[in-house]
Amino acid sequence: MFTLIEFTLIEFTLIEFTRSKVVGASKSGWHEVLRARKALLAGLGLITLQQLTGQPSVLYYQEAIFDDAGFDHFAAYAAVIIGSAKLVATLVTVFYVDRFGRRPLLFAGITMMLGALAVLSTAFALGEPSGTDAKQITLPPGWPPVVVAALVLYVCGYQVGFGPIGWLIISEVFPLRSRSRALSLAVITNFACNLGMTFGLVPMQVALDDLVPGYGQAILFGIYGALCVFSLGFVFCCVPETKGKTLEEIEEMFNRR
Repeated sequence: MFTLIEFTLIEFTLIEFTRSKVVGASKSGWHEVLRARKALLAGLGLITLQQLTGQPSVLYYQEAIFDDAGFDHFAAYAAVIIGSAKLVATLVTVFYVDRFGRRPLLFAGITMMLGALAVLSTAFALGEPSGTDAKQITLPPGWPPVVVAALVLYVCGYQVGFGPIGWLIISEVFPLRSRSRALSLAVITNFACNLGMTFGLVPMQVALDDLVPGYGQAILFGIYGALCVFSLGFVFCCVPETKGKTLEEIEEMFNRR
């Protein structure tokens, strides 16, 4: 049995060891980041798929979806309604992430997104062109409330999985010596992908509408759904569970993988 003094000495030794690694991190270069290839794949892969699965694009349609659903009075408040759903889902994740683990929440969140995108794609495929504009779709009868529910489900799925868990994984998987550089790289990757998806949305939709008039939005949501399927496979193969592990154990786990 260890005495209190021995426990204190052990704890002090671990703190001093961690401090020395943090001090040494300032002397490390980008080669340290590139050496952690498996951590780089897991972290940057999640951050990239965060955006490629359509989060900026789906939110682009939120007001139009509320409008098409017949909730004209609420369309102007779509951002508030979606923001409230985001807040609730994020709080659920914060309270349960250490209970369920990272991977289960990622699987749950991505599956919710996939189900929502399947509904959105089907609804827009069954819709009819509005007036003379083949690019403006009127949802079929009975579908508008379902589409609004799918939009809320998509947002909640993102906040259960990709949103918070992606950044949590990024903060855990990289070795301490290269963590600050890796986090800066992750932020750059995230903003670059977000920018690309935002500016590429309209040209992509125009191209799809020209290719298949009246079905551009449906195909776009279908593509995002396919990327969600890919994301499930990526998490299964490349993202380990880090729940309950110390930073040293996580680093050792990636070295073994």
